[in-house]
Amino acid sequence: MSDTSPIVVVVTKPDPGASLGLRMISRDGKLTVASLEKPEILNSDLKVGMRIESINGTKVSGVDTKDAVAIIKSAPTTVTIVAYTIAKSTTTFESLVKEEFAREFNILWKPNKLSCVIDHKQNPDACTACLCPGCVQVYSYTLTIDMSSGIPKLSYKDNIAGSFNRIQGNMTAGAGNTMTVNGVGRMNDSVVQRCNRIENRLVMEQNNNAFGAGVPISE
Repeated sequence: MSDTSPIVVVVTKPDPGASLGLRMISRDGKLTVASLEKPEILNSDLKVGMRIESINGTKVSGVDTKDAVAIIKSAPTTVTIVAYTIAKSTTTFESLVKEEFAREFNILWKPNKLSCVIDHKQNPDACTACLCPGCVQVYSYTLTIDMSSGIPKLSYKDNIAGSFNRIQGNMTAGAGNTMTVNGVGRMNDSVVQRCNRIENRLVMEQNNNAFGAGVPISE
């Protein structure tokens, strides 16, 4: 994740004791703009989410938020802030699905890119699946990402569950041949594990692009 070129913001305090209305949060030893609350700084080029590099010439990488606030408060009139925008990651639901499944599955995306159908590349043709359903299994799943809660939630659906193919496989298992049923179980477990990895990485990516843990501190 690369950083963009820094911007320089110069803000003049109405009086030495005045606040700029800048709230900052520290994440991994780096200060990030959490909110802007007064016109003087709201009308500047400083934006929420920017990483602060220096305040009045003092580098603030590794500096505690309270110490950064102290630097601002100690300035009699003018505060110079150097900051930059963190370039967004290219990690997306689509890219992670491709990473996890493209080697073994054909992926068909729905227009909104929030859902896709994955079909195993070694699925039997329709004729074979129909004539010998207890001997071969079809693997097809629908993956859907839900962001309505603000936190990525990935669900999957086995598109073949309850089908003639699966029913015949279960009947074969009842007759003593559990190979196909065990194969379905292993495949389902594998899909669940991959979906969990995708969801976890999306949550981590969301946290990386946000402010991380901690409480914003106003200067």
